[in-house]
Amino acid sequence: MAGPSLFSDLIWGAAAGLGVFVLALTGLMAWGARPQPLAAASFGGIALVVVYDLLTALVQESVFRGWLLGEGLRRLRGPAGPVLASGVSSLGFALIHLTAPDTTPSRLLTLLAFGFAACALTLRAGTIWPAVGFHAAWNLALSLGLGGPGAPGASLGAVIALGSSRLAGGPAGLEGSPLTLILCLGLAARIGPWRGPMPPPRRNAKA
Repeated sequence: MAGPSLFSDLIWGAAAGLGVFVLALTGLMAWGARPQPLAAASFGGIALVVVYDLLTALVQESVFRGWLLGEGLRRLRGPAGPVLASGVSSLGFALIHLTAPDTTPSRLLTLLAFGFAACALTLRAGTIWPAVGFHAAWNLALSLGLGGPGAPGASLGAVIALGSSRLAGGPAGLEGSPLTLILCLGLAARIGPWRGPMPPPRRNAKA
């Protein structure tokens, strides 16, 4: 039964990641962002991006939501333990992006909120797999479906020109947008540990 459970966890998380992406992008389009044609990447280039994004999601979630969040939960007892452990995990996740050239203060805040959302998914399910799906779907949507600031140079050809406004995230793109920040915080608030008792970790809680 581990296979179907893992698959459903990944799909649940991926749906959440795509939901955040689509809602943020829809908000920007309502604000004035418009589709813009972009030369499609080669099949090899797209495949490379897909593999890279999937591995990045798996490794980072294993470290920050598997190991670091798990250690925090063991060491930080009491009612506030899950929230404090999520804060430590999310802060570490945000800080590893400090060296990226497109990281801005607004992107760091959004990545902190992204981390809280991933922690909430992990705590609610008792396994990291929804967070892996969430992270992978976000990375792939950003890499393959979006052009403009903050997005890698691989695209399927139909993209959105975000511009450089603060609402659009400036040089950090969608990961620096306050819309993404608000949506990630909303997701974390909706399913996080303050919404009720968390289930015990499942056997596949770490990759």
